[in-house]
Amino acid sequence: MSQLFTPITLRNFTLDNRIVVPLLCQYSSDDGIALDWHAQHLPALAISGAGLVVVEMTNVEPIGRITPWCARLWNDATRWVARAGFDSCGMHGAHGYLLSSFFSPLSNQRENESSGSIENRMRFPVEVFRAMREAWPVDKPLGVRLSCVDWVDGIP
Repeated sequence: MSQLFTPITLRNFTLDNRIVVPLLCQYSSDDGIALDWHAQHLPALAISGAGLVVVEMTNVEPIGRITPWCARLWNDATRWVARAGFDSCGMHGAHGYLLSSFFSPLSNQRENESSGSIENRMRFPVEVFRAMREAWPVDKPLGVRLSCVDWVDGIP
């Protein structure tokens, strides 16, 4: 039997099943503020039966937005999410976003302590994760989204 429909516990948070609706950029905010669209869209996903619904990519600084319509929470950010009642939080380190540029030996062309070995390349992303872990409630899960393959021969 597949594990897909069985519960899984992450810290003190139990999902009814292992079906996850991934983050979907909606570009439907007004200068980053959620609108009626979000109040209808997210609950519809929540009642779909999936064990976890991941809210769209949300920016912690204005400069990181893809568009002016991207979601934001840069005022008292990582703690606002916990106060809003979210059960988990994630760090986006994939798809060419800033943190992914540290992981990859292909894109990491820095000439400082954050380049070279995998330990060096992971230094800043791990520092960011530790800061998030410090701000996020210890009983709630904190995840990381990664791009793990550069799809280039000879680059692990």
